[in-house]
Amino acid sequence: ADGSATLPISVRFLDANCRGALGDVALSTTLGTLEAAGASGKSVIVRTSSSGTAAATLRAGTTPGVAVVTASAAGQTANDQAYLYGLVISAPAELPADGTSSGIVTATLDCNGAPPPLDDYLRNKITIGISTSAGTLVLPVAGAKPAGSVSGHPGPLGSLTASLQSTTEPQTANLRATSGGVEAFATTEFVGPKITLDAERTEYLSVASGRGLQ
Repeated sequence: ADGSATLPISVRFLDANCRGALGDVALSTTLGTLEAAGASGKSVIVRTSSSGTAAATLRAGTTPGVAVVTASAAGQTANDQAYLYGLVISAPAELPADGTSSGIVTATLDCNGAPPPLDDYLRNKITIGISTSAGTLVLPVAGAKPAGSVSGHPGPLGSLTASLQSTTEPQTANLRATSGGVEAFATTEFVGPKITLDAERTEYLSVASGRGLQ
């Protein structure tokens, strides 16, 4: 849901003998914008070709969610869904700046509060990238090496995780997740040792000069 991604929409209009027929097909969408024959909007009218095919393009907006596309012609209606996803990233608020501490960073595809339902084929066509301005990231796979940026395909829950390893100097790690044209940001503070001071009250008793203690 980056405001520019597009998805082709195709509809077949058939007659009683299941042959392609000429006619007008009304298309509408609940999210994004439909484009066809120079027109655009939440709904458009498309004239079929001689094969009975009506073609349009669904352009994503910037709101993640499920776009329900509906086609209507000659009193018949059909619909399908397109998932317009955004991206969210979570990271620890702070880590000790000791060069050894680490925390989990997770970037997740977001479809109106839930990950889009992705099968193995779709997951392997989507890539999520995570980068940091400080420290290093390591993917949880054998042989992975620390790096300033990592990428991979989302898992069954639509997410990619990496371990953020701290530096030895206090500073801010600016984290960025990207997928397609969408992105999300988070920060982690690498903090130095915290010093606390505990003071006890001490009382002193003075004795007048020339007098001893009894």
